[in-house]
Amino acid sequence: MLAFVVGLIALGSLALRSKPGTSCSGIGFTIAALIAMPILAYLKRREARFSKNAALAADAVQSATCAYIALTTLAGLALNAAFHIPWFDSLAALVAIPILIQEGRFAWHGHGCGCC
Repeated sequence: MLAFVVGLIALGSLALRSKPGTSCSGIGFTIAALIAMPILAYLKRREARFSKNAALAADAVQSATCAYIALTTLAGLALNAAFHIPWFDSLAALVAIPILIQEGRFAWHGHGCGCC
């Protein structure tokens, strides 16, 4: 579902030629998520293995996926800020879709994160 929503918004932004804004605080929050989310995913995954908690394991996948989204978002924001080409942001979102689909399938079937 997340991949569908991200794709819909990215394609809508491209079709409407919307120009995303960039801000230092937005880039800062994205960098913070890029640092924090892999750590959080690791800790959740470790605790899920220890407690044999499938819900926590699925939540660890979500945290790892959030790190991927932060990475692609940061790339789109940075390229847009540096070169003032607004479609970089939507392109970055579209790049994240295959990752979102793969991780969603892993979580749906009760597997751990395939990336970490």
